[in-house]
Amino acid sequence: MARRASKHPTDLELEVLQVLWESGPLSGHAIRDALEPTRTLSYQAVMTVLGIMEEKGYVARKKSAGRFEYRARVSKPTTAKRMLRDLVNRLFDGSAATAMI
Repeated sequence: MARRASKHPTDLELEVLQVLWESGPLSGHAIRDALEPTRTLSYQAVMTVLGIMEEKGYVARKKSAGRFEYRARVSKPTTAKRMLRDLVNRLFDGSAATAMI
């Protein structure tokens, strides 16, 4: 049985988004290079993740100078807000006040 799709980016997807939020549009090679200090990934692994992220609507790609560049389609504040709201709903029955204690 397949695992249920997450409503939020996975850890690796979030790392890719962080790179794109900080740097703007980048090629798959540039994204892999930016992740290199914390993750050792093949170019193909990065491209697989980018394809999944494109399907989920997290990134968009555009051909530029003969290669694809990827950009974030979701903003950091919106993503943070959604993830925090989900955490409060699941752990604190939707009570932000309880979460603050």
